[in-house]
Amino acid sequence: MAGRTRKEKSWKLAEKGGHQAAVLIDRSSLEVFLRDQGFDVLSYSQPWRSVHAVLTRRNRYFFFKLASTESIGRNLENEVAFNRVFNRYAKRSDVGREVRAPRCLEVSEWCGCRYYVAEYFEPNPLATFVPADSKGLRGRIDLLVDLFWVLFEMRRASLWGLYPKQSRSGLYELFVAQTEERLGCVRKKYLRLANELFSRLNLSESEFVSGFSHGDLTPWHIFRNGDGAVVIDGEHGSSARILFFDLAYFCYRTATCLGRFDVARGLLRGFYQRLNREDRDLFELLLPQVLVVQAINSLADLSTFPDQKPLEKFHQRFVAEVLDRKLLKGL
Repeated sequence: MAGRTRKEKSWKLAEKGGHQAAVLIDRSSLEVFLRDQGFDVLSYSQPWRSVHAVLTRRNRYFFFKLASTESIGRNLENEVAFNRVFNRYAKRSDVGREVRAPRCLEVSEWCGCRYYVAEYFEPNPLATFVPADSKGLRGRIDLLVDLFWVLFEMRRASLWGLYPKQSRSGLYELFVAQTEERLGCVRKKYLRLANELFSRLNLSESEFVSGFSHGDLTPWHIFRNGDGAVVIDGEHGSSARILFFDLAYFCYRTATCLGRFDVARGLLRGFYQRLNREDRDLFELLLPQVLVVQAINSLADLSTFPDQKPLEKFHQRFVAEVLDRKLLKGL
């Protein structure tokens, strides 16, 4: 195929590990194509599965993303759909600040690879992967509460690009199967803790509630934009996950990657205080269960990814605080 090499780049990615193999895109061929479309390429990188580039044309800046394989292309198309759905609902919200996703201006294909051209936002994340870079997070809790409130308001939004639309029974079975799959990734060293967590899962099918989710919402996937926020990388967006998934996942990643348990507790407290009585009942039913799933996910990540080993103390603390419900105390 013209425009990209046949050789897979050695990022140590494997289908069996849950990651999609990536193909190294031929940069010179792609840049020729972009110039033929009238763009100048200001920056270019392929950090993993996709090419990222900043383009300019007629004094306007754009973000370009190209998927390196067909399967990654399906994720890219799902990201485009997530952005469209999220923006449609976010416009109706009354949170008092702009919360949005980048608007995709063009979606097409080059040499069998799907790509989009979108609005460009200065990369100004709430925090990066570096704990020292998270000092300002506590001052952004009100912004985070507004963002998660918008997601809660759109809980009935429809996005089925990754999973087929199905009944509550089917979604509940998916929830259980995915949790068991993560449990199976836990090393023997952590298995006692993982089994204790799994024993805490007592949500019945009749109690299960699904909702719209981003799927990978972290501080580094949220850009500051004035007093508002821009949500990026919604390629895992779906309506198939349990309600409050994003909220629990954000707390998990903020705690285990950055050690910011104070931010996690502050976010949960601020969000809970905004709920009415009926929604608080739903929160009290579901959120502890979703946190348990994320604690299992924590042990699975610690077992699977070597780069998590230096963060073991944060993972262990997160599991302990989920088991004794410390993250939820004081709500």
